[in-house]
Amino acid sequence: MRLRGPDNRFKNYWAELMRDDGEPREELEPTVWPSTFPAIGYVYSGPPDGTTWVRRRLGVDDVHSPPVEVMLQSVFRLYDPFDPDTYAYLGTVEAPENVRLMDGNHDSVAGRYMGAFDEGPVIVYRVKLLEPSGN
Repeated sequence: MRLRGPDNRFKNYWAELMRDDGEPREELEPTVWPSTFPAIGYVYSGPPDGTTWVRRRLGVDDVHSPPVEVMLQSVFRLYDPFDPDTYAYLGTVEAPENVRLMDGNHDSVAGRYMGAFDEGPVIVYRVKLLEPSGN
């Protein structure tokens, strides 16, 4: 796993999205890019002795990372749970969009589904670890 920065592919894709009728938007020029994207969105530590869940962001570059085209659509639903006793990486989980974690362990997680006005029910999901791409 390594940190991913804004490479030329990302910058070119971003530039194409930022065009009005084929012309660059003046208010968005020039764009200043960081050297790397953030790797962690936030960390949720479960109840005492519970699993720690780390939400992915743009900077992780491995088989589960979203490609550039998806990164710009703000689809960041990947979590990496870690064992509370050994701190071992348990795998990667893709959560439904707009779910805020509230509680969980290695095989299930509870979250609040966030609607347009930050309202929503609490839902419990069974966890299924993602298989690496191509396997």
